[in-house]
Amino acid sequence: MNGSQLNTTCLGIVSVMLIIGIMVTHFYPTRSWFCDSTDYFLPIMSQQDQEDFMHLLRVFQKVVEANNISYVLISGSAIGAMRHHGMIPWDDDIDIMLDGDKIDLVDQVLSHLAPTYELHKRVFPSLYNGLAGWKLCFANKSRTYWVNSFRWPYLDLFFYKQNATHWIPQTTIAPILKSHVFPLRRAPFGLIMSKNPNISQLLWLPIPCRVQYVGAFGVCASRSFSHLLELPIFLGFQRNLQCEHLHSNFPFVYNNHTNTSESETRIEELRVGTTIYYRLRLEQPRCDGSWSHSSTPFQIRSSALYTYENTVPEYVVTGFKQPW
Repeated sequence: MNGSQLNTTCLGIVSVMLIIGIMVTHFYPTRSWFCDSTDYFLPIMSQQDQEDFMHLLRVFQKVVEANNISYVLISGSAIGAMRHHGMIPWDDDIDIMLDGDKIDLVDQVLSHLAPTYELHKRVFPSLYNGLAGWKLCFANKSRTYWVNSFRWPYLDLFFYKQNATHWIPQTTIAPILKSHVFPLRRAPFGLIMSKNPNISQLLWLPIPCRVQYVGAFGVCASRSFSHLLELPIFLGFQRNLQCEHLHSNFPFVYNNHTNTSESETRIEELRVGTTIYYRLRLEQPRCDGSWSHSSTPFQIRSSALYTYENTVPEYVVTGFKQPW
């Protein structure tokens, strides 16, 4: 076959493929080939899964705070606490960072939770001298994968160090100015899938005084990793979406705040669509990096902040120190 014949053959093949392509896209438009963007934000957890996470968190919170161990929600878990008053609705893990100077005490108090719970230490021993990848899980759940020793759901535990000016996570997170982390604040954390969210369901967990990824409050990102399967999610199956497109499907926090020289007051409402479940007035110290948290006793009291046409439960929240 000479060059001219080869060119003619190739042109014929390309023409046939082009005609087939036109016919296929005519009868099956490309927009029908892909899921609607909101389909990438469907919850994968059952109500029982969320209740298991809340139970683990409750056990963890009580034992570490009773032993004066500082910890803080990080990454998507901190965003979830601020943006949803709980887990990100389509997420499947919780990330917590603890004081690296108390790693031996963390080991001791969490190991004592056996046999009901399991602490898996140094799951990835080569990373950050074993200070990343600790996991706390139930002892009676299924393993995430047959080669893994840990089980899902689990709390993903990391550690931090600190110097005079910076808070240094022992993960891929870059060092952060202490004035962006301390004093730690309490954030409400509850069952996202509950049909009737209310104040009694909430845990109050520490978060940095300034949550990073400010853009995440306007743009929602789908999952990039399945912790249930312990597998990364292919980039082609990830999406970013303006959060407003999800407001009618999931709880979102709407807020405004005022500052004084010593404190910040935030008015936060938890809404699904136009339904308001409760309203909080959060009075907390300003970010100045001075200390890990306030020593003021944590307190919630019912209060009518303003006069509204509809009745919405309202509460004033102050302080940090829990009475363990």
